[in-house]
Parts: sequence; structure tokens; C-alpha cells
Amino acid sequence: MKKLLLFSVIIFFSPLIASTHIGQRFIFSLPRTNSAKELKHWLEKTKPAGVMLEAGNFKDRQETKKLCSQLQDLAKKLKLPKLFICVDWEGGIVSRPNEEGGFVSVPSPYALARAGRSSSFLAGKLIGQQLRDIGANVDFAPSFDLFDPHNYILATRCFSDNPEKVAVYALAFSQGLLSEGILPVAKHFPGLGLGNHDTHLASVTISFDQKTFAVHSEPFKKALLADIPCIMASHAQCEQFGAVPITHSKHAARYLQSLNPTTLLITDDFSMKAGLNNMAQEDAIFAGLCAGYHLLIFSGTIRDQENLVAHLQDKVATLSDLEQEEFEKCAQDIQAFKDDRLKPITVDQVLDEEKTAKLLAQRCVTSPGINIGPSSILFSVNVPKLRPADTWYVQNNRTYLGEQLKNSCRRTPLLVLKQASIGANGLLSDQDTSIIEIILDAKDTTSIDILNKHINKSSPETRFILQTFFYGKGTWNDIQENWLRALKPYQDRVTIFSLGHPYEKTILPQATIIELGSFHKPLINQAVQHIAQKHLVTGADKLMQNPKKYLSNKRFGLVCHQCSTVTLNNKHEFLPDILYTWAQKQKNEARLLHSAEALAKANKTKLAALFSPEHGLSGNKEAFAYIDSENDSAWQCPVYSLHGKHRSPTADMLKNLDLVIIDLQEVGVRCFTYLSTMVLVLEEAAKNNIPVLVLDRPNPLYHLAASGPELEKEHESFLGKINTPFVHGKTMSKLAHQVNKTLNADLSALECEGDHQAHATYFQTQKASPSPNLASIEAIRAYPMTVFIEGTNYSEGRGTAHPFEQIGAPWIDKNELASQLNNKNFAGVYFEPVSFIPQKIAGKAENPKHNNALCHGIFVHITDPANTDPTKIGYAILDVLFDLYPQQSVFLKYGNRYALDLLAGTSSWREKIG
Repeated sequence: MKKLLLFSVIIFFSPLIASTHIGQRFIFSLPRTNSAKELKHWLEKTKPAGVMLEAGNFKDRQETKKLCSQLQDLAKKLKLPKLFICVDWEGGIVSRPNEEGGFVSVPSPYALARAGRSSSFLAGKLIGQQLRDIGANVDFAPSFDLFDPHNYILATRCFSDNPEKVAVYALAFSQGLLSEGILPVAKHFPGLGLGNHDTHLASVTISFDQKTFAVHSEPFKKALLADIPCIMASHAQCEQFGAVPITHSKHAARYLQSLNPTTLLITDDFSMKAGLNNMAQEDAIFAGLCAGYHLLIFSGTIRDQENLVAHLQDKVATLSDLEQEEFEKCAQDIQAFKDDRLKPITVDQVLDEEKTAKLLAQRCVTSPGINIGPSSILFSVNVPKLRPADTWYVQNNRTYLGEQLKNSCRRTPLLVLKQASIGANGLLSDQDTSIIEIILDAKDTTSIDILNKHINKSSPETRFILQTFFYGKGTWNDIQENWLRALKPYQDRVTIFSLGHPYEKTILPQATIIELGSFHKPLINQAVQHIAQKHLVTGADKLMQNPKKYLSNKRFGLVCHQCSTVTLNNKHEFLPDILYTWAQKQKNEARLLHSAEALAKANKTKLAALFSPEHGLSGNKEAFAYIDSENDSAWQCPVYSLHGKHRSPTADMLKNLDLVIIDLQEVGVRCFTYLSTMVLVLEEAAKNNIPVLVLDRPNPLYHLAASGPELEKEHESFLGKINTPFVHGKTMSKLAHQVNKTLNADLSALECEGDHQAHATYFQTQKASPSPNLASIEAIRAYPMTVFIEGTNYSEGRGTAHPFEQIGAPWIDKNELASQLNNKNFAGVYFEPVSFIPQKIAGKAENPKHNNALCHGIFVHITDPANTDPTKIGYAILDVLFDLYPQQSVFLKYGNRYALDLLAGTSSWREKIG
């Protein structure tokens, strides 16, 4: 599929037939057979409520699809209820389907959370679309556990160590699954974050005091209150529910049902040792049934499953009438759940799977660039030795990453990668290669000796690249730790590709860590592309390459804000700090020369004034905030506000300046007030005969052509002073030259260098945001679609965690609004129905629209940034809102002028919509 298409998919479920057979309380792993006869015999014997597909069932997507269809057909013929067909697909490390079988993977939850809510939703939707395609209907995901840096087992399967963030991202992932008709399962109650042992292998006891229990269980509470359909209990023991596994505890099951009586309660797999509690397997499983959990997972052999069912069927027959009624009620609850939840759904749009996987990888790989250098060694963990199912990762004595680096070398001159073999002495037999790869076995202690030998034979210029995979328990983690310790003396020239738990930085804090979180192809491809691409150079970077050329013997003023940074050693340093320090250094050097002329020049070279735009120098003031000037500052100069008493610099502010430097970061749209500030500074500089130097910055919408209405003269304001389309498609320096054709200031500029992808990448690595309510590249891309909402009585999401990504009002039917917009089939965007409550946030939204009211609306997901038409979408959002809600919808005014007219630069939009 090459683009988003309008596509209606109806999922039909046959009528359910109630059964009290004990198998209806189980989800069994599927036997490894393609024989319809064998599957039918197994289903007849076990009669499960559902089946769980294993990794071996995903070798070919079309075959998996046939298998799922075959299973449902067999269940129907046997007069069994519709089967739950379950998959364990969290993203990252836990991904039963894989690229080799024709599926596309998504990053780990840990990476998705860092990329933002939209990424978590789209990952869930992308997984859901593929599961829907094959006929599955349940995903054992996401994990609501809290991340712990010492827990290898959960590792990157967790979204965050913050319970509020876990709830936000895990719920977004769940909504993505639900949008495709796939039932998510919140796991592993009450949270395994502090469980530092693997429940597959041993009993796990978690010591929660009541406060810690509340923290770890909070995300699960939010899941239940948000009506997530299923929740999975872990086999861990914690004192809040007695000295038994959670899956044996009636108290735990009742606690969950008290929070949401309609949620289906599922246990973790009873083939795990932690679930046995020193009991025979049949007795442990029976304890789980008696505890009141609806469904138990069991991934035993065919014989084990058939014997278990026969044993339990006999055992239930010996129970009292009351106990049998409880069993019957559980069966009825499951039946009612299937009736309610397994209904036909309509899917409005189909994602382009390859493009979406690539987009998610781009969002998640934001590490700084690395210097591979002319001589490097790539040490790679042998992943298939640790994960035998992933044989694809090492082929022909080279890892997938190594192969991609080699392919990249063919396209760029950055590096040369060649194969090399290890001789009997453990050293390379080919010492002439510039970059070589050594594959190390993390289960073999001799790998430490091999690595040390290569380190000792290397030159001082050699750079070391290391692939590691920390996950699960085992001595192989200790061996990898020894690799890291061996490289510790050289960590300033070490780059690590972390394929699992991000543990490496605890040992090598000065190394460059690229946290992939898993070893799936889209992530690795993006990481290699990120390394190979030419990174953007800003005007500020160019200035600091030769500051004397531009600043020597000058008193200069700087128009700047929090985004005015210089890239030094892969870090963004604040430009006023750098310029102040540089000017002081000139004075110190001049004193050492004992030259009066040099000292006079150095004394004149001075950062003499700072000028701040809207939001202030630190970017922590909300929109429209009045900001006072300051007479003194840490830079020993005044800070003049251009968003307070004055919008333009006065003659007094400019007096005694020899140069004004403008370094402002805007976001590619005409209404961003930093552009107006630039125009006003140029006007005053021209009047006062002061030269201006504009330092160019990237445009995050540089990939888009100019679009939207032109600025009409009568609608010129501080929200628009440059005659361009709304999305202008230029950088600051080009706009400055355009404006200056009529202003005639003494203008020069240092332009950005880098393609449109470099512009976007820069925003992902830049920590500062251009304004308090545009904190991510996703928000910036949604901004030209939703900023027009500011001109109405609808909330643009201020006062929430996702301003401009979501919009709404109390009177909206969110499902209707999302459906109408999705049915317009706009390229590159998907509208998710959401609810939110705007609240006061200091410095961001002091008095948001609909403060403390429950609003309903849409969340805007950009699925293909290169192919959106943001102003067309922005107009459509307004048009649909005013069409659906003509009585409630109002255009707001700024003074006696309509805000929408000033934002759009034209009154035609309002006149057509109204």
C-alpha cells in the first residue's frame, strides 16, 4: 500500500454457543501442526475459550491468516463459541511476528514513550492492523509495569518509570489496538517492575509497602477505569494479597473486579514455575480457577493440555453446588464478554505499514551523530546465540547492523566496513581494513579475552563500536558487563548500539549510547541512516566556527530565546553563554599579548544587549504574556523584552550597538510571532543604520511546499507581517531577505546547511522547544492544522499534555467528529476520538478554554509527514465543527478584529464557514 486509503473492513463473529466445559476457562498455546485433522481432534478434546499463537506460527503471513481462519471454522463446526485468537506482541523484544514472516515491527514501549503519545497510539494501531488482517483478536499487550534500571527481564517492555506516563502511553497503545478491533490486555498486575527474577524460571516475591504498592498499581487502576477490556495478573507474590501467587488469590481477583466488574481477568501462563507455588501443576491451575479469574493461560504440550482438561473436568464434578455455580458464572461472564466485545467494527483507514514502521523508527532514533573515524572496530553480540529464533540477525559472519553499515558505505564516504576473520591467536587475520566487525559470543568467557586483545592491538585513533543485548537473566549479562568494563578507559571514543535493556550507560556514562531497545530492521535501518546523513549546521554553528570574523571590535546585541543554541560535542549550548565566554576570552588573550591595540579591540568586543521575543528569553511564559525588561543579567548586559511595553527595539535600546544578531527558531508558519519580531527589529535597525546578521535555523516543515492563504494587507498584525502563504516553506534567512527588499537594512545572513530530513532530525534532538506548547516535532507538525482553533471557542488542547495535537469541547460527539474527518481521506493524517480535561498549567496555560471541563474531540496523528496538506486539513476541521455544531460554535475576536482572520491572513475562511 502506497498511501492511506479509505477502506471499510467489517469483522463478523458468529453467534456464540454457551458451554460449561472446563476448557472454556482456558487459553491454550496452539499445537505445532498444520493438520486440520489434528487441530480438530485437539479442539474436540480441550474445547478452549481461546488459543495463543507462538512464534513458529508466524513464518508466513498468508499462512498465519489461513491458520486463524481454519481455527474459527473448526470451532464453528464443533459448535464452540468464537475463539479468542491471542498473540503476544508488545513491540520491541516481545514480538512474536517478525519481518521474516511478512510483518512489520514497531519499536519497544520504552522507545515509544520517549517519542510521545502519538507514537504509542500508532504502534498499537499498526500492530492491530496486522493482527486484524490475519484474524487474531486479542493482543497480550501492553505492559503497565514500571521501568526499573535493575530489572533486565522487563527492561524496554516498560514505557516509563513514572506511573502517570505509563498510564498515558500504555492507554494510547491500547486505543490503537482497539481502533482495529483488537482487544488489549493490561499486564502484569500489580506490576513486576521490582520483581528482579524471571517468573518463567522461579518464584518471585515483591516487597511492596503500601505506598510503593499504590505507585506500581496506579497504572492498572487507570486502565480499569478507562475500561480496558482485559487485565492479566502476574504470578508474583506480594503481601497485599497473601502468601500465594497473585494468580491464586481470591482477594486479588475481587480487588480487580471491584474496580471494574466488566473487565475480563486473565492469568499469566501457568507453565511458568512462579505459578506453581510448590504444588503439582494441576493443583496450582485449579487454585487459579477457584480464585475467580475468568481465563487461565497454559502453554503445555498437547498431551499436557488434554490431560489437564480431563483431570479438571472430573475435579469440578466433585465440587459443591455453590462452587459449581461460581464456575458456571465465570463461563457466563466470558460468554457475555464475547457477545459485548467481539462485535463487528468498521475501520475507516488502512495504514501504509512500511511507511508507518519507518516513521516510528525515525521518531525513536534521536541519538546524536557519531564519529566512526578512519579506523574502527565493531564488536557485535551474537544475538542468535541468545535468541535462537532470531537466526536472521547474523548471516555470513556479519550482523544485520554490520551489513547495513557496509551498504551505507557504498553510498557515503563516511566509513569503510570489511569482513575479517579471527585467527588461532584470537586476533584478526586482516589488519588492513579500516573498519572491521568481530562477533562475540556472550555465553563464552573467552569473548572477553578476544575483545581485550583487539583493544590492546588498536591505535590511539581507533574508535570502538559495540552492540550489546541485555535482556533476561543469565551469566551472559555478566560477560557483556565485562566487555563494557574493558572499554571503560576508552569510553570517550566508544559508541554503543543498545539492543535491549539500556544498562550500558551505568558503566560507560561518557560513551555515546544509541538506545534502540530491540534489534528490528526499521530501527537499525534508521540508526544507520541517522549516522550516515549529513547533520544540519545552523547559522549559530557557522558563527562560532569563526566568531572573530563577525564580532571582533564590535558591541553586539542578540535577539534570541531558549532555542538559540550552538552544537558543541553533540550537545546544544546556549548561544548567549557561548558568546559571553568567548568575548571574555578575547580580553584575557589580549592582556597576555601586552598590546594596547589588541586590548582596546577586545574591550570593545562585547555582548552588550539581549532582546527576547514572545515567551521570554527562557521560553517559559505563556502565549500573549506581558514580559518586562531587565536592566542586568548573568551576561552583564540588559535583557530587553520585545513582548511587553515594546514590540520593537527603541533607539535607546540600540544605541552604542555596532551589530544586531537575530537568532530565533520558528516553526514554518506565518502566524508565529518570532517572524514579526524579526521584521520589527529589521525596521528599527534600518532606521538607526545598524547592521543585522540573521543566524538561520531549521524549518521543521521544510519538507512541505508553501500552502494556504496569502496574507491580505487589511489583516496584517503581529500574527502576520510577511506576505507569504500560511505555510511559507522557507527558512528565517530567506524570509529576512524577502522582507528587506522594502526595508533596506544592512542585512547579512548565515544560512543553514542540510536537507529537509536534517531539518526534522534537528528538532528531534533539540531539547528546547520554540514555545511552551510546542514541545515535540509531532505537535509542530499538527500546529498548522489546529492553530486556527485558537480563533474559536473550541479548545486547542492548551492546559493538557498535548496542546495542538488534540482539540475539543464539552458538546462534541468525538466518534462522529473523528469519523467525519477520517472519511474525508486526507493523506498522511488519522483522527483519533479522545476526551481530555484542560487545566491551568503555570507558564503554559494560565486560563485555558473550558478549564476543568471534560472535553471531547480528536487527537491528530501525522502518519506521513511528507504528504500532508496542513492548511486544507485545518480548514476542514473548522468547517466540520461549525457544520456539526452551528449553535455552539463561535468565532472569537482580538479587540475588534476576528482572531481567525488574523491567523489565516484572510476573512474568506470565516465568511465561508460562518
